[in-house]
Amino acid sequence: MSERTEPRPRRGSNGNASGHSANMTHREVRSNLARAAALVLAAAVLVVTPGVSAATTHPRETHDLDEEARATLLRVACNEHTAGKPVAQALVERVGLHTARLTSAPDGAREATPVGLLDAFRGERCPEPQREIDYRADALGDVEGDVTEFRRLVRGALADPRGWSLDGDLAFVSDEDDAQFTVWLASPEEVAAANEVCSPDYSCRVGDDIYINDVRWRDPPDTFAGEELDDYRRYVVNHEVGHWLGHGHFDCAEEGEAAPVMQQQSIDLEGCEANVWPLEWERDPVRDDWLP
Repeated sequence: MSERTEPRPRRGSNGNASGHSANMTHREVRSNLARAAALVLAAAVLVVTPGVSAATTHPRETHDLDEEARATLLRVACNEHTAGKPVAQALVERVGLHTARLTSAPDGAREATPVGLLDAFRGERCPEPQREIDYRADALGDVEGDVTEFRRLVRGALADPRGWSLDGDLAFVSDEDDAQFTVWLASPEEVAAANEVCSPDYSCRVGDDIYINDVRWRDPPDTFAGEELDDYRRYVVNHEVGHWLGHGHFDCAEEGEAAPVMQQQSIDLEGCEANVWPLEWERDPVRDDWLP
């Protein structure tokens, strides 16, 4: 989390240090789909079984697919590889909705399956980004965290439509050769050595280098007690990347409300609730500064 530092100037110029804070892997796809599974099943969407004609099935109305299930499935389906494709096609490609159970169905049924789910996205396409930003994720120093898992979490946080991707309008693309910034899983010693404003106890952003503290990555602060470990990890990535995008720090606006992602939540929630994703008023300046 960035602590005790100045915000990076927006767009392009050399940044100061700011202390603390895609495309999904197959495992992440399955994880996100699992989160939606109960909701999808509760909506009683159609899955055609072998040998059963589509005409003989009785799906519920597609509006039964509730908002949370829709949002989760969209996050599963849409990334830089499926940008611009029909959502239904992307779901089939990403999670194999035409499963082995459907392969022996009559042609007509196979073409229509799974109707109840895919019809919920009829005519809808995955968003095409208005701008791409290349980044790199790597390790620095003697770290104990799983670097592969680190890269996965960074990818997921940056690609999530609730975050700085701005509902898919801004695409963060992993590119080691042309990266505009680097997210490091760094040992506390490397974090402290990056700049005099950086602390070995927290994470830090210095120019185009974001140092995620390996100890905090594995052992979140007390302010995130009771929260999922991955939620803290997404928070710290969003916080530090927020500095790179031009944000400084914000305070808790109202006790009991969600904290701004640019609040130093690793230090003090100030009465706010821990929050992983930037609030809409935090995203608006990024939209203004970084989109055409």
